[in-house]
Amino acid sequence: MTDSEIVSETRIKGCFIMSSAIHDDSRGSFREWFKKNLIFDFEMQQGNFSTSNLGVLRGMHFSIGKQSQAKVVTCVSGEIQDVLVDVRPDSATFKEVVSVNLSPTIGQSLLIAPGVAHGFLALKEGAVVVYLTSEKYEPSAERSLNAFDPLLEGVWSLTGFKRSRKDEEAPYLKDLHF
Repeated sequence: MTDSEIVSETRIKGCFIMSSAIHDDSRGSFREWFKKNLIFDFEMQQGNFSTSNLGVLRGMHFSIGKQSQAKVVTCVSGEIQDVLVDVRPDSATFKEVVSVNLSPTIGQSLLIAPGVAHGFLALKEGAVVVYLTSEKYEPSAERSLNAFDPLLEGVWSLTGFKRSRKDEEAPYLKDLHF
């Protein structure tokens, strides 16, 4: 790590906020948003990006088994509220919730441990999220938690959400089957 990079663990075991310096000049800006380090083990297998309109709520998604994905997430345009929930029944931080706003001007990224549910809400029009995963996507390993589980009451910054049917029909934590 350099002086321009700070990694701090969240309240959820194995999840980190990575803060890096943003270097601005007359041409624009530059930021190192991910750098392999000794605090956590992460080897990228897949890279993804999504675009979302204002008020789109994606998630809460996680994966299980051998294909369970760790993720490194950042927002490269617009702004999002990123929410994590520890749904790992054997975890010391089971049911812990973390909410972090991400945007290009904040200079933060999240490392999300395998098995932790992740979702985000677009706070600005044209939010673009880029994320790396430690495993390739495997549909049979994918699970979802309803973003309106009682555990998440009051966490979301906006109202009037736009969600996929799949996300609307996701189970509450008490009904999840691993």
